[in-house]
Amino acid sequence: MNSHARPVDAGSVERVAGLRSAHGASPGTGRAELDVALHDALEAGAVDLYRTATDDGRVRLRMVELGDRVAELVPGLLPTRDQRAEDAARPLEEQRGWEVDHAILLHHVLSDQSSGLHLLDSMRRPTPAAERDLAAYTASGRARSGTVTLERRGAVSLVQMEDGLHLNAEDLDQLRSLEYLADLCLLDPLTSVVLLRGGVMSHPKYRGRRVFCAGINLRELAAGRIPLVGYLLEREAGYLAKILHGLSTGGRGSVRSKPWVAGVDGFAIGGGTQLLLVCDRVVAAEGVFASLPAAQEGIIPGAANMRLIRQVGARMTRELVLTGRAVRTDDDDAHLVFDRVVSTEEMDAALDEECLAMAEPAVRANRHMVNASLESPDDLRRYLADFALLQAQRARSDDVLGKASAFGRGDTPDHDRTDDRTDAQTRGQVHVHRADDGTVTAASGHTTPPFPPAPVPPEGAPRWPSRPDL
Repeated sequence: MNSHARPVDAGSVERVAGLRSAHGASPGTGRAELDVALHDALEAGAVDLYRTATDDGRVRLRMVELGDRVAELVPGLLPTRDQRAEDAARPLEEQRGWEVDHAILLHHVLSDQSSGLHLLDSMRRPTPAAERDLAAYTASGRARSGTVTLERRGAVSLVQMEDGLHLNAEDLDQLRSLEYLADLCLLDPLTSVVLLRGGVMSHPKYRGRRVFCAGINLRELAAGRIPLVGYLLEREAGYLAKILHGLSTGGRGSVRSKPWVAGVDGFAIGGGTQLLLVCDRVVAAEGVFASLPAAQEGIIPGAANMRLIRQVGARMTRELVLTGRAVRTDDDDAHLVFDRVVSTEEMDAALDEECLAMAEPAVRANRHMVNASLESPDDLRRYLADFALLQAQRARSDDVLGKASAFGRGDTPDHDRTDDRTDAQTRGQVHVHRADDGTVTAASGHTTPPFPPAPVPPEGAPRWPSRPDL
């Protein structure tokens, strides 16, 4: 270790390692004690560990890389790369939850302003693959990664999500593809504006129609293939932060940011709506809806809770996040989510107009000042410090594991399970079925205990009007 670093107390590390061994042998045993012991060990040592792992800031590490490096520096403090890989191969309900340990480290690093800002700056550096392939994209104007394509048309680079069978549901492969292609757009000297849109679907119900994004792939989540750090945390600090705040390429004044326009067809669920919150202009086709059903699914919708408040206000944020209400293009408050609503036939022309407006030379400087006023890097750091901890707790909670287990037992094809989620969205509610005994089954197939009986108001007391469309 560097001379300035205070090693983590050996006794604390030994206690953490022992509790982890017990929990690994018998899942559920000692998990709470392990969390407390790890917090205690990192309370005073996380910042010094970060400085050592990054060689006093000279080495740039992403979040996953940081955890692996700390595990090497202090054996026993964090799970090793091999332990995490072994755990990731299990379905979510059978995992030991080793990524929670990693999230606790990130909570402590992000809670320190200097280390946290350095880590977030590292997360906004271009991916090595994008730097390697930049010259090829600049020359050809075309690139592809997985189910996402990139094509430059004039000064506009079109990023198009084309997972037609799964309605552009998000998973780890799609995240990596989108971040890589976003880096190419932001680095490319010939690109002035980036347009993000969903392609034409092959899904049986939506065949031949465009869809923006169905949110997180619930089947991948249930299978344990949506990692807490590599997906849920790195998505916020990497890909989405790059769209909003730009790439960091080192040194003062080295940020590369460009305007982003979103063209929304069909729907934007969950992560799809989170994307809209970091884009500069949002054009939607008539009949589109946007929703954030994360609370009903048991998790936190990334940084949407923070960004929504600044866009739509606290009261509407509570409604959208806590109830999962879907905002439709014909709602009175739709203008708070969608900048412009046009017919499906008018979408291409409307997007051309928006991209042309965003290509004005002064737009970049003004969007930078607008975004800096709305959300500073330090705002994001403080939010993600809490998010790392709370999302880790939610990801291992009994209700999330129960829902994952129920979803994983579904015997319908992937595209039908994704369809369950889109059909679950109504104006203001998630579809539910109430049996005669009061048991409620959500559209995802998860069964909840019966609701308690509603209290009967006294005679003459005012009653809430029944909500329409339920």
